[in-house]
Amino acid sequence: MKTIIIFLISFVFLLFIGNYQSPLNEYLWGDSAVYHIMGKSWLEGHIIYKELFDNKGPYLYIVHAVGSFLGMGKWGMFLWETINLSVALLLMYEIGKLLVKNIKKIWLAICLTLCFFVATIGEGNLSEEWCLNAQLLPLYLFVKYSNGDKKEHPYLYTLIYGLCFGFISFLRINNGCVNVGIVIGLLVLFLVNKRYKEILFHGCVFLMGLCITILPMVAYFTYHNSLNEMLHGTFLYNLNYKESYMELSTGLIIKNLVMIIPVVLIGVLCAMKNDKEYKTIISYMMIPLAFIYTYTLYACWGFNHYFTNLLPCIFLAIILCLNTDWEKMIKFFIICLCFIPYSENFTKCIAKNIILDVVYKNDYLYSKIGDVSGMPHRDENERLRKIMDVIPKGERNSIYMYNAYLTQPLFLIADKMPIGKYFYLHNTIMRVDKKVEEEVKTFFYQDKPKWILMDCSQDDFFDSSVCDNYTLVMDKKQTGIGVDIYKMK
Repeated sequence: MKTIIIFLISFVFLLFIGNYQSPLNEYLWGDSAVYHIMGKSWLEGHIIYKELFDNKGPYLYIVHAVGSFLGMGKWGMFLWETINLSVALLLMYEIGKLLVKNIKKIWLAICLTLCFFVATIGEGNLSEEWCLNAQLLPLYLFVKYSNGDKKEHPYLYTLIYGLCFGFISFLRINNGCVNVGIVIGLLVLFLVNKRYKEILFHGCVFLMGLCITILPMVAYFTYHNSLNEMLHGTFLYNLNYKESYMELSTGLIIKNLVMIIPVVLIGVLCAMKNDKEYKTIISYMMIPLAFIYTYTLYACWGFNHYFTNLLPCIFLAIILCLNTDWEKMIKFFIICLCFIPYSENFTKCIAKNIILDVVYKNDYLYSKIGDVSGMPHRDENERLRKIMDVIPKGERNSIYMYNAYLTQPLFLIADKMPIGKYFYLHNTIMRVDKKVEEEVKTFFYQDKPKWILMDCSQDDFFDSSVCDNYTLVMDKKQTGIGVDIYKMK
């Protein structure tokens, strides 16, 4: 019964809060559209990273390949995402059972955590969501060990820590905060208790788990002569990306810290109180985790979906707070204090879903509000189809997308794959990796795509020798989605 209830909660939550992943609307948008393209292309036999580039790890594209395999339009990926969230909520429930006896408090903590998730879900179906279970499973095992006699830490748990961290590392390593916090916590615990041999043995077991998840990916891409490309896209590019991206304003750093510090501080204080009252060791993990979260998230450029990584900590802080002997009003005040910095994004997410699922479907409401900035046009997909109508069917396998981003759904709607390794935000990628410009120029001169969709005016990259070979067919005003269409002369 519990599993069915949690599945229904996940289903309803994602159906009405899932933004562009909800099947209630027809839109595909942003990063998620890129992930769909990468997963679909891998499923169709393309060698990702070598033939198509993106800066996430291969496990994310395996997830989206499964969604593409399930099919059913948006429903396949939606159901896959619902299962993922259901497992996450089940793990939260089991963690709660280890810490409190009152089942109502567990359900309350889950519902409150979902409120925070509304504020951090972003476009929906992003990498942080798919790392939740690889964080919550180790957290469950650590809390379970914390509640036991603590004489010997099971090697099976350590193996699972390694498996989960390997999965996260080859999906998006920034999302492994909880895993690193647990490892540091155990290391400190073993050092304090002078259990030096266990450090060596558990370290070996952790590395064994790590190898089990990363070696299949290493072997696959080595076999296809694309290991360097995969490692570059998964790790090295992201290091350069962080260094080359815009400088953070003081105001944005403060805003990020206000979202982080209350949550982790309450988590640490409640963990210490729980350790004192119930002889647990949760604070061994929570204290280093607080510093890891702060370091990882304070400079996230205001991308709210990064804060989905905080959900395991948020749940733990809430459930531990509810389990204290503090007055109810104090608990209420603490949780509200933590939530206030998230309230703006919470409201925006609710409004976005109402616009997508209600306003855009109602002629009267749409006539009053119109298209909303930062969101797709009401007839976005129809505009994309009109672009495809301009291009003859026999030439649709030769469409090159230059510097475009929000028009990526065109490929999914047309059931075509992009040509060229780089198929979005070229200017950004070139700023991070200087050699990309030469790679793209070489592609133009050698492969000579018949059609180019470009969302910027001719820039320094498009020198006369390239532009002279193409004729402008439709400009931005005619396409209505911010791209110019060029055809080879």
